[in-house]
Amino acid sequence: MSRWQKRARLVVAVLGLLVVVLVVVSVRKGQGTAPTDPVPRIDPKAVSQSSGGRLTQATGARIPGVVDFEHALAYADGSTRLIKPKITADRSGRQFVITSNEARVPHDQSNVAMEGDVELAASDGLKAATEQASFSRGEGILRAPGKVSFSKGTLSGTSVGMTYDQERDVLWLLDQAVIHVAPGKDTGQGANITAGTAGYARRDKYMRFDRGVRLVREGRTVESDSAVAYLTEDDSRLRAMELRGNSTIVTNDPVQGGLQRMASRDMNLTYAADGETLQHALLSGTASIQMAGSGGTPGRTIAGEYVDIDFGPTGEVTVLNARDRVQLTIPAQKDVPQRIIRAAAMEGSGAEGQGLTAARFLDGVEFREQRAPDQARVARSQTLEVAMQPGSGEIDEARFLGSTRFEDGALRASAVNGTYRIAKGLLELTGSEAGRDPQVIDERITVDARRIDLTFDGPKMVATGEVRSVLQPDKSEGGAKAASANPAKVGSREQRRAAAAKPANTEPEANAAGPGQHTVPGMLKDDQPVNVTGAALDYDGGTSLATYTGGSRLWQGDTTIQGETIVIDENTGDLKASGGVRSAFVLEQDDQETKQRKKVPSIATGETMHYEDALNRATYTTNAHVNGPQGDCHGDKIELYLVEGQSSLDRAEAYTNVKLTADKRIATGARMTYFAADEKYLMSGAPVTILEIEECRVTTGKTLTFWRSTDRILVDGNEEIRTLTKKGGTCSEQPRDE
Repeated sequence: MSRWQKRARLVVAVLGLLVVVLVVVSVRKGQGTAPTDPVPRIDPKAVSQSSGGRLTQATGARIPGVVDFEHALAYADGSTRLIKPKITADRSGRQFVITSNEARVPHDQSNVAMEGDVELAASDGLKAATEQASFSRGEGILRAPGKVSFSKGTLSGTSVGMTYDQERDVLWLLDQAVIHVAPGKDTGQGANITAGTAGYARRDKYMRFDRGVRLVREGRTVESDSAVAYLTEDDSRLRAMELRGNSTIVTNDPVQGGLQRMASRDMNLTYAADGETLQHALLSGTASIQMAGSGGTPGRTIAGEYVDIDFGPTGEVTVLNARDRVQLTIPAQKDVPQRIIRAAAMEGSGAEGQGLTAARFLDGVEFREQRAPDQARVARSQTLEVAMQPGSGEIDEARFLGSTRFEDGALRASAVNGTYRIAKGLLELTGSEAGRDPQVIDERITVDARRIDLTFDGPKMVATGEVRSVLQPDKSEGGAKAASANPAKVGSREQRRAAAAKPANTEPEANAAGPGQHTVPGMLKDDQPVNVTGAALDYDGGTSLATYTGGSRLWQGDTTIQGETIVIDENTGDLKASGGVRSAFVLEQDDQETKQRKKVPSIATGETMHYEDALNRATYTTNAHVNGPQGDCHGDKIELYLVEGQSSLDRAEAYTNVKLTADKRIATGARMTYFAADEKYLMSGAPVTILEIEECRVTTGKTLTFWRSTDRILVDGNEEIRTLTKKGGTCSEQPRDE
């Protein structure tokens, strides 16, 4: 862009027309003497006429050269008319030759007017042409009111009207200014400049364009309402440029990550020493800068009220600072959604050859991923730091600092800080403020912990450090509550029970709870929240599986389950616990004597516990111990079968090393079954022993059947009739309770 300015300075050579003025001003009254031979009169009004003459400074002409003419006519009012004048003058080491059809000079030589094919030819190749030109000695201004054209080497141009201020050395092209710089060795691909007016202040080293300027230079287009170009001391290169009003710079074929378009109300541009390489740009007033995407498609755009940019040697952005209503927009590409970042300010940085690779957004940050027209992932924070890929500007990682908040549909996440690893869809939440730890909430679960790693797809969560969570009831129309009320609904326990009874080689159900539904374990109420704590949580929303580790504890109302690990499967409704399991819950049971419904607190312990919702069965293993409606029972394994849809026991099964204490009876054996409906016990083993404490009576057999509310006992299938005898004190044969 600099070389056209170098050529543009030659436009000032039009001032050579001034030489014409100076020449004609030097013509005086009474110049020369009439020839002795008769001369044909050109104008009868002329008082004198001469032909084929020359005027020089020696003859009184105030010019640095000579004037040749075909005819000179003098008039009674003191004015002079020259026919076919030719002025030859030297100025600043150059020779100028100016010709026209005629020139007129008034008697006081205050101005001169030239008409008809006014042409200027300079020794350095400059040529200019117009139809009329005039010069005022008092103002020192040359004026050409009509069309003006000029050329010199690769430079050419036209305008309508021109002025040249001799005193200030300022040239103006008044209207429809057009300047062309042809391609060449020193001009590259050339340039074209158009403007309403164009001015060149040679002494002050600047050019000015007004009323809509357009500059096209080597695939780059600059437009604005007005522009001022500042030149180097030797006028050969562009130093800086100011654009004012509706300013734009467009690169037609940019490389990926290169400058594609800049726009703002005003721009200040600074160029490198070569006068062509843009080094710095300051944009103000609704400013924006757009980098190119792959294949020349529109890439990322950065907008703000003010944008300050440094460019590398190949046009890449190396520093970018923006403020006031800042917005970074990265357009959608293939499977990558559109991303928009808004903030009060932005600080961007990069390296030569790479462009922007990092940015920091400050105050009121909003990050938005538009995943679908009606689906957006939105994050807010005080500060945001992003890492971007060289060239494409795709964001690899975003670090949110201070009051971080994420929204993705029904999902909400919050923390002091959050690191979003975009390619993985992973959000790492850390830091606590005002006593609040990182938190994630969706329709199904609320999790608080010291740290939460959230994967949006699923969603999936890994939470560590004092995990607190709340599982919310399924509020969907076809949820577990509706299924319990109407077993015909998809996902009812009867359907899951049927699925569980299928042979092992049968194709499993895709989702036992039904698509989008969740099943609360049947030993819990499905219309109340469930609280769970632990040292860590691994939650997969896609499979509805939550695994708590490290001193885990679950509670809901009167129900509590503790263990080193607790696993909740909301797809099947199963619940597992392991590692010193202890559970406490309340079961309802009919009182055989009063016939009233009563609540029986129950406590169960074991190394593991597994509740299978399809079977309504809770199994405790390894040193199992259950104290509930069936009595106080020990065994290697104990199974509790609950009544479908009720908080009551259907039956209990105990295996291996069974010991039962029920009221005033102690029974031991290898196997026990308790039927809650009639409070009947069936025990087997080799042998089975029952001790009736009050009578201090021991009964032994291979199988024993007895009832809790009566004294009836069946031994090996035969009923035993006993006479009740009471003894005072304690039965000395009572076994020690282990």
